[in-house]
Amino acid sequence: MASITTIAIAALFVSSRLWSGQSEMKPIGIALPGVVYLLGIGFSEEVFSRGLIFGKLRHYGERKAMVLSSIVFGLLHINVYVGYGWDLWLAYDHVISAAAFGFLACAVMITTRSIWVSAIFHAFLEVTGDYFYLLLNESTR
Repeated sequence: MASITTIAIAALFVSSRLWSGQSEMKPIGIALPGVVYLLGIGFSEEVFSRGLIFGKLRHYGERKAMVLSSIVFGLLHINVYVGYGWDLWLAYDHVISAAAFGFLACAVMITTRSIWVSAIFHAFLEVTGDYFYLLLNESTR
């Protein structure tokens, strides 16, 4: 029952992002490589963070592994902000939100007993999150 509830909550979260507005359709030759790239990011981050890091830390206890692997996951997202003209608050916000997502992804993986559910969830959020970001930026022009 808990796994069905987790999947339902995840589906509601994702679907609200999908049907939040309308945007210009891109030709399949332009959109498809971007979608494949974003799906790859979600899958690879989950395999590394939940499969490798969480898996290695699990022998210290599931809760500690969730917290530590989520912190590592968040810190891995600081690379976007390193370099010339970086903004400390944007970096802080991204690291904290990535760590919170990492904790949610751990909960999904533990609840469903499958890394693939969290990987698909993450990959789907990569695609829909970028779509939503582009939609918002296009509407402010």
